[in-house]
Amino acid sequence: MPFGNLKVGDLIYESSGSEVTVSLASLVTNNSPAFTGTATGVNLTLSGNLTVNGTQTIINTQTLDVEDKQIEIGKVASPSDTTADQGGWKLKGATDKTFLWLNATDSWTSSEHIEIASGKNLKVDGTTFFVDGTNDRVGIGTTSPATLLDIQEGTTGIRFNRNNNTPELQFKANSVNEAGEIRVGESSGGGVMQFHTKTGGGTLTQALQLDTSQNATFTGDVYLKDGKKLILGDDSDINIKHQSTHFEINNTSGNTFFQAHGQFSLRCSNSGSTETYLFASPGGAVELFHDNSKKFQTASHGINFYDLSDTDILLQCNTSSGVAGYIYGGGDNELGFKDSQQHWTVKGIKDGAVELYHNNSKSFYTTDYGAVMQGYEGVAGIFELHADEGDDNADKWRFVAESGAAQLSIGNYSTGSWVNSLTITGSNNATFGGTVSDSKGDLRSIPTKLEANAYTLVAADAGKCVSCDNGCTVPNNVFAAGDIVTIINSATSDKTITQGSGLTMRNVGDDGNYGNVTVKKYAMSTIIFTHPTVCFFSTTAAA
Repeated sequence: MPFGNLKVGDLIYESSGSEVTVSLASLVTNNSPAFTGTATGVNLTLSGNLTVNGTQTIINTQTLDVEDKQIEIGKVASPSDTTADQGGWKLKGATDKTFLWLNATDSWTSSEHIEIASGKNLKVDGTTFFVDGTNDRVGIGTTSPATLLDIQEGTTGIRFNRNNNTPELQFKANSVNEAGEIRVGESSGGGVMQFHTKTGGGTLTQALQLDTSQNATFTGDVYLKDGKKLILGDDSDINIKHQSTHFEINNTSGNTFFQAHGQFSLRCSNSGSTETYLFASPGGAVELFHDNSKKFQTASHGINFYDLSDTDILLQCNTSSGVAGYIYGGGDNELGFKDSQQHWTVKGIKDGAVELYHNNSKSFYTTDYGAVMQGYEGVAGIFELHADEGDDNADKWRFVAESGAAQLSIGNYSTGSWVNSLTITGSNNATFGGTVSDSKGDLRSIPTKLEANAYTLVAADAGKCVSCDNGCTVPNNVFAAGDIVTIINSATSDKTITQGSGLTMRNVGDDGNYGNVTVKKYAMSTIIFTHPTVCFFSTTAAA
């Protein structure tokens, strides 16, 4: 049956009791029909494509089902990273929640946290980054992280773990787990940090500990390369370094102290043996060594010097030009000074002499009875005395014991050359080079004294010739035995020599009678005392 045609101008349908008219002509003949109004309560199924050319598409549904596996956004005629910038998803909330592409960082950026459900993993490039959601572990370079953080590269790696609330940073080398580790916050104390290494037996052993007082404790040796310094102090004013074969300790400011609780020593290793340089004991001695032999030691009384290899001790004294001399101590109880050729200059002998030397020849030494000065063999012994620094010739005197002759000379240098003032021979003969005097004067002349008035002799008149023009009195107990006084009567008449009260004056020319004596003019009398109260009188002319 052939189909016929239905000619209808308008389509009228009823909706909610009202008629709605739709022009069928506009639906059939218009390639771009315009639809206005709201279609309510109906399902719309399109078998073709749906193109929406508006600026905004609003879907007010609770669920949007899309069968397509891919959704393209930002599709423009010429897409680029610039046109894609800020593209993504936005979820409306109290604040917008976004997941956007940022061209500047070449990355997707989320404004909120991203949480992976329990039992699920996060992977980047398969093994580059792996999150083990089941065991709460993160792996880098591994999909089987063994610790909280496990980073692996070939046979090496780093692991972060927690052991009894103690964070541990473990290091893996050559497929050996825990080749070393760092621990922080040991149970022994709060912020303690420990560094552990694995020994050959496979046991982790502490190598370094940093405690809460900033103290560092090494359980092994500490090595610094040549030329590298251990620097100490806030101002870096102390440094310790080793350079090639040298060891240096430098303090650029302040004092330097070495303090030990017990014994202190400086030692060195020489050809496999240990030698001591210095040794000190608390409350005791400080000792110095040479070639491992003690040479110097402090003591309660001062210092001691030693030579343990033999019986002699030499304390060498140096100047810029060489050896100045030595302080010597001998095993035969000798002590003194030697010159640079080890010749004696001063020697002291226990319970014996002190000796002085000149040109290695003994010149002076003490004895139990005094001291002796001697010359060289075959050379005179000379002892000089210089007064007033000896800067004038007259200040110089000397005693000479002649060599080969039994005589002693005393000389003076006042003339610019030595002149003997007195020579005494072995026969006890004395020869004076000048005048011989005493308190009275020249012993080769008799001192004279003139008294014009009556005069009483005084003790100073002993040894003199007294001229009395008016007589004189000889006093008792004034002169000493052996004193002699010569009296001259220079008057033109006789004069009397009066015997003092208590004095016995005997006239040897008158049978020893005693009493006053009258002497003639121009006569000379001599009085000699045998006792302070007795004298003898002799005259050339008695009246």
